[in-house]
Amino acid sequence: MEENNNIEYLRVIVGSHAHGLATPESDVDIRSVYVAPTKSFFTYSANGGLPKVKANSHTENGVDDTSFEIGHFLHLAMKSNPSILEMFRAPNEYSGIKGSQLAHHLRGKALLSLFPYVWSSKGVYNAYRGYASAERSRILEGSVKTGKLGAAWVRSIYNATQLLTTGDFNINVIGTPVEIYARAWKKNESVFGGLLPIAEVTSIGAKFERELDYAYANSPEKLTMIDPVNDFILKIRGENW
Repeated sequence: MEENNNIEYLRVIVGSHAHGLATPESDVDIRSVYVAPTKSFFTYSANGGLPKVKANSHTENGVDDTSFEIGHFLHLAMKSNPSILEMFRAPNEYSGIKGSQLAHHLRGKALLSLFPYVWSSKGVYNAYRGYASAERSRILEGSVKTGKLGAAWVRSIYNATQLLTTGDFNINVIGTPVEIYARAWKKNESVFGGLLPIAEVTSIGAKFERELDYAYANSPEKLTMIDPVNDFILKIRGENW
């Protein structure tokens, strides 16, 4: 693809700075959405192949930046991917980045308005449960990042429970039941003092998972609404030929 012709539509802050849990040592994590020229999907490259779109990541000056082409982004959103749904509710300002008013392109704001349409209750439940299972496995394998993994586990499951219960969620965990665990665990400390035992993480994580199970079982079924998403992407492709 002709990277220089891409148009950035969205740029947000994720990670601890978005969750309200940042410390002076915290990395800065940015995710963005760009639009590639439509014709680039139908023209061959020098090696004779059509381009493959995937997420691009790079780190520079302590800032981790991951970008998604808009079609790939929406594909993942309609699968209720936790990292992608988080982007819909992430802030676009962070004072630690020079000149960092990460303003959204006009179409970026329209992209964010698709949030109610892209996710489904079943998709959210399966995607977040799958993420939790992966984190639990890494913890039980004795990862040195047990606290950090545990904090991400309970935070994501809490967000999924919020989403299924209310139809939305807040990426910032300050003042929520997650905060006390996330703050202590990120320092690898128990909420009761001392070093963090794995049993504390797994028992609290299981508690949050039971709450998610209950929310899924007792919430009305919510389906992805494909028509608004198709209308949007067709308009974008037409504008960016």
